Amino acid sequence: MEEYEALYNKGLEMLKLKKYDDAILYFNKALELNKRYKEAYKEKGGALLTLSRTEEALNCFTVATNLDPDYVEAWETKEAAHLLRGDYDDAIKCLDNITRIKPDDERAWLDKGLLMLNLYRFRSAVECFDKAIGINPNSEAVSKKEEALKHIGGVTKREVTRLIKKICILGDGAVGKTSLIRRYVHDVFDDKYLSTIGAKITKKVVTLKYHGAKPDVVLTLMIWDIAGQKDYNNVHPTYYQGAEGALVVSDITRKETLKSMPQWIESVYSVAGNVPIVFLANKSDLKMQAAFNEDDMKKIAARFKSPYLSTSAKTGQNVEEAFSTIGMELLKGEG
Repeated sequence: MEEYEALYNKGLEMLKLKKYDDAILYFNKALELNKRYKEAYKEKGGALLTLSRTEEALNCFTVATNLDPDYVEAWETKEAAHLLRGDYDDAIKCLDNITRIKPDDERAWLDKGLLMLNLYRFRSAVECFDKAIGINPNSEAVSKKEEALKHIGGVTKREVTRLIKKICILGDGAVGKTSLIRRYVHDVFDDKYLSTIGAKITKKVVTLKYHGAKPDVVLTLMIWDIAGQKDYNNVHPTYYQGAEGALVVSDITRKETLKSMPQWIESVYSVAGNVPIVFLANKSDLKMQAAFNEDDMKKIAARFKSPYLSTSAKTGQNVEEAFSTIGMELLKGEG
């Protein structure tokens, strides 16, 4: 084994231990010995991305794809970085290369079609879904194509504004954050993003109707759900970057989850600014076991001048209303 390979493997060990700075040092040492080591650039980029050093990460991914234009794993991580930054056109360019390299890969065409669908580029989405269906007639792309065709064929008498917003769902462990969204949203990105930044990204489309002169709004909420983080001190800043709003969740059977809500809000404010907040008192179906009441929630909501709702992931109480409420709060910033 060459010395640069041994240093690279040491860097991979550091990644497994989540010692990202140490991993970067080893990858740098490997690259000093072999400046064309594409895998080291790609893994270094992944470590930088985890540390929120997105621009540096993209530079590494670009070097890797320049060294080998057919290095599909580097294109995939580069796509992830662009998506995390909201650079959708650049993400599409990455997907163009992925489908060029893997023209017979059903998943690659499906991923590209889903991104086009999320960006309301319905005709392009249909083209991608057709490619996926051609490879696998039983593909998930069949139902997604039908969804895209409905948008193409739909005729509306009112003007419609389409917006995409990133929101975070916050709160202590086991308050029911994931349960709140699981039954009411659709997966949008696969788990490669979960492993990269420790969050599951899902989407919820909310239609907000106006009765006056304003157009109706079709709002796509990109919902970031922290994976397994129980404490606001352990949340990586990447999670909050670009967030335009947040749902902050407590569990009515545990008063400490109410008390920690201000700390969760301050943690998102420190990165994203004073974005709109909606407070949720979850597990309302367990009200006989409640450790705090509505007045307690009302006081915290008033402190941050934000609305609040009692919700239940089990019964569905106010879950749809929660998404609509954060949607209306986000639109206030649109003028």
